[in-house]
Amino acid sequence: MNGIGMRIFIALALWLALGITAGCGGGSVGAQLYRPNSEAEKSQLAGAVRTIYPDDVRAVPDTAADRTVAWPGVISDVRFADYGDFLETTLSIEHHYFLWVENWGKTDIPYTVSPRGEGMFETSWRLTRTAHERRIERFGGEGVGNLVIVYGRPFVTEDDRLVVDASYIREIARSEYTTSVADFGREGEPVKVTGD
Repeated sequence: MNGIGMRIFIALALWLALGITAGCGGGSVGAQLYRPNSEAEKSQLAGAVRTIYPDDVRAVPDTAADRTVAWPGVISDVRFADYGDFLETTLSIEHHYFLWVENWGKTDIPYTVSPRGEGMFETSWRLTRTAHERRIERFGGEGVGNLVIVYGRPFVTEDDRLVVDASYIREIARSEYTTSVADFGREGEPVKVTGD
């Protein structure tokens, strides 16, 4: 079974182990491959390497020098720099392992993220004031606690910070993911069902 097939199998097994099939009211329960939310993200995902992780880049900084990674994580801090017509937003993100599948059925939470990952990294993006205001309105604040998937090229700065030069960032509201269903790591590592 290839890596993607194994991830779907794991997601299905998790939901079945948790008894999600009970009381579904005729709806189906299952999982499917992660779906990008735009053509731009679809293009980024197609070219991204999902098997290079933050600790790989920390150990060998040029591991992904000319490759795009896709790193999921939870926003822990947001800083703004005001440049008049636009704002540059710098995100501090705690990496979390992700199954790269979407769940559906009894639960309204489509994404399962491991409670653990490979530490902190940063990225920045620039938004017009209007786009920034729409983002704040959509997510009900600056985004701390939201899940993001950052596509881009990682590097280590002279002061040892891990940074991703982002080409695309997808933000997912806190209400759309959980870290309390399963504990898992890199592909091939054991998965432990933890609750919910």
